[in-house]
Amino acid sequence: MESHVKVFESTNDDLFELFVTDEDSSEGRWKVYGQEVIKTSGTNSTLKCMVAYLSSCVDMYKCESSCIAMGASGYRWFHIGCCECVGKYCLNFGINAIRCMSCPFESDQVVDSGVDNL
Repeated sequence: MESHVKVFESTNDDLFELFVTDEDSSEGRWKVYGQEVIKTSGTNSTLKCMVAYLSSCVDMYKCESSCIAMGASGYRWFHIGCCECVGKYCLNFGINAIRCMSCPFESDQVVDSGVDNL
């Protein structure tokens, strides 16, 4: 399963947390997953890696722009078009699995953003 990952230099963690409050998009545009990653020393609090998978599969440029708009810390784009927006507490770019709801099985069915691939 091949993928492309990227960390954003500037993010809006508060905005991303609003998008991934353990609930999926009411319009069905993304699905949220979370997993415990770090227990902070000296306290009972736990940090969670939160990711949001876009329901529709898109090209890499649309994935990047969507994740930036959500305030994510980075993204993982699978070559079949599945896009995972990754939160700040995720190690190794979140979940290394394709979990997009409406991904095609063939890469030629991926929605093109209209940007020429170089």
